[in-house]
Amino acid sequence: MPSPPTQVRCLLVSKKSSQLEASNTSGLSSTITASRVYLSILQAADYTTATPSWIEEQLRNGKLPYRWIGNKRVIFRRDLDELMESLPVETGLCDVPAFIEKSQKGKAAA
Repeated sequence: MPSPPTQVRCLLVSKKSSQLEASNTSGLSSTITASRVYLSILQAADYTTATPSWIEEQLRNGKLPYRWIGNKRVIFRRDLDELMESLPVETGLCDVPAFIEKSQKGKAAA
């Protein structure tokens, strides 16, 4: 019978604040407040602690709707919240990748 996968505790860190600092490259206000209805890509990344490239990937894949205001894409915060709520919830335990498990067994044998 195969042995169960080894598990380790994974720590997740998130920003929880009513105000998140926006990137100065956005050219907009330096603060995002929780009451803002729509966000730029950079502000959405700051709001979720994701990277701008991940936000853009969600836009391209159709998982995150956006609107055009002038020549800028904007994301409604409620849509972003719905996407984040739809992501799988982690338990804090995750499987150890096989290459780490092998290297640990090799060290124990030495």
